[in-house]
Amino acid sequence: MGWEDLPLLAVVGHAVLAPFSKVEESFNTQAVHDLLFADFADFDHHTFPGTVPRTFLGAIAVAGAYRAAALLHAPVARLCPAASAAALARLAGSASPAAGPRLLGVQVACRLALGCLWAAGFRRFAAGARRRFGGGAATWLCVLTAVQFHQPFYASRFLPNSLAMPLVLWSYGEALAGRRGLGLALLAAACAAVRCDVAAVAIPLGLVWCLWPGLPGRARLFRVGAPCTLLGAAAAVAASVAVDSRLWAKPGGAVAWVWPEGAVLLYNNPVDNRSAAWGVEPWHWYASSALPRSLVGALPLAAAAAALDARRVVPELALPAAASLLLLSGLPHKELRFAFPALPLLTLAGAVAADRLARPDAKARGAAALVKRLAVLGLVAGTAAATCLFAAAARVNYPGGVALRALHDHFGYDLGHGAAVHLDDKVATTGASRFGEELRGAGWTYDKTDGLEDFDGFDFALAELPVAKRGLADGFDVVATVDAYAGLRVDVANFPFLHVKTAPSVAVLRHKRHADTRREPLALV
Repeated sequence: MGWEDLPLLAVVGHAVLAPFSKVEESFNTQAVHDLLFADFADFDHHTFPGTVPRTFLGAIAVAGAYRAAALLHAPVARLCPAASAAALARLAGSASPAAGPRLLGVQVACRLALGCLWAAGFRRFAAGARRRFGGGAATWLCVLTAVQFHQPFYASRFLPNSLAMPLVLWSYGEALAGRRGLGLALLAAACAAVRCDVAAVAIPLGLVWCLWPGLPGRARLFRVGAPCTLLGAAAAVAASVAVDSRLWAKPGGAVAWVWPEGAVLLYNNPVDNRSAAWGVEPWHWYASSALPRSLVGALPLAAAAAALDARRVVPELALPAAASLLLLSGLPHKELRFAFPALPLLTLAGAVAADRLARPDAKARGAAALVKRLAVLGLVAGTAAATCLFAAAARVNYPGGVALRALHDHFGYDLGHGAAVHLDDKVATTGASRFGEELRGAGWTYDKTDGLEDFDGFDFALAELPVAKRGLADGFDVVATVDAYAGLRVDVANFPFLHVKTAPSVAVLRHKRHADTRREPLALV
């Protein structure tokens, strides 16, 4: 095991500690489930298509990686039961001894399959960093990435942005190794087929890779850069149109040609600015909020690198990252996930500075050298401490998934018959997915229809607190509540002094007609 494996270990830890998914991951989470377990006519997107179509290419890659891993995993699980999907589910807190294997374990395994794809891209990126900036910088890149929260945490999540990152990281690695034409082709493919806002970093990187004088492996714009970009984009669009047109067609209906990322770009274009309906942030939000939270100690190190090694760091890392964030800052709607492609570049810049400051230097001995090394170690330790806090908050931020799991644990396996369950918006967007609907084949039905007035046809309901809908408040008993993240509190009497607060968020409700068929109300946290 080498330094390059550290980020993957962090990815595995985050996936097991926070196994559920949120609303931004919903399409790909359901798509991966359906590709593995459902008939085409029952795919979730036929009922809940979303605002614009999304590509299935990422979900297909994850499902394929899971299938391939399962073939290798079966003999390993027989020899080592601790490696089974059921064991993963138990590690994620999702199985009771009587429950047996759980679909949540498969969801975690699929997330780990995506994490492995991300790790493969990262290893290529680290290899390119080693070749361009040296072994010390590559080692610090692995350390700084592993101790951060956002890169490893989101590496295994089914966000379109995360699904694009293996290609993005691989393109960075190829470019750093001197194959900038291949890097442009991979960036163009990620932009055209998986996530169109990768263009925010692809445009400045492409200009630097083709036009910056004296850059090793510089791609000639018209001989290499433009042809490779067009070839990568064309191949990705062709694959997307061929696959997605078939999967977005209605069962038994005619195929309608669709290019999902093209539709996304047309819908959320900067001119019409429809994305502003999801919230607006100030122009400086990426610099003042997103980067400090995501990079923590790597951010001041990246700033130092621009001074310590300006000849290499500025054109290849800092300038493209800053330009991409400047482009994104022009859009009123901002999210941290839009900045994912910039984070590895800035982390590598920080790694270059860490290597320069921490390595033995004949010109800086004694106290000066010690101060530099302690400063680097302090920034790394501070980043790790922030990650522990973020991870603790994330673990209690998926009440919908916990509520659905609790319903099955406490009622599903000994109820003796099927049941109808209603899930409201809060539940469906905070962790409840098809991977959690594990009794669908045992007579249970799950309904996510919004705006219902009559809930009498349901045996159970999962709803946001307080339960205000009359049909739920009058006809159901609250048998469990699930706490969720509710901010931070300072307690100077108890180390580490800053603690995560929780508050009741979601209720598990049972219809009154079943009041005498099961245990008394539960105290679930």
